[in-house]
Amino acid sequence: MSGEKFIYGGLDPPPTALKRAISMSWGLGGWLLTPMIEKIGMEKFQGMRQRVGREIKTTFASSYAQEISLREML
Repeated sequence: MSGEKFIYGGLDPPPTALKRAISMSWGLGGWLLTPMIEKIGMEKFQGMRQRVGREIKTTFASSYAQEISLREML
């Protein structure tokens, strides 16, 4: 069982709590978009955007089993 966890968005300001029982080896990491673009450069960033555009229906496709409203979720 992998202990690698990913948090997408991170808009919730409270601290992130992890139960250490997830595995014996675990990690949590993240990055912010603006510093990442500055690090890799605009040319590489544009190439990444173009790749997403080309592969939006394959590599980056998503599927959903059900759609619920915000009211239903709450």
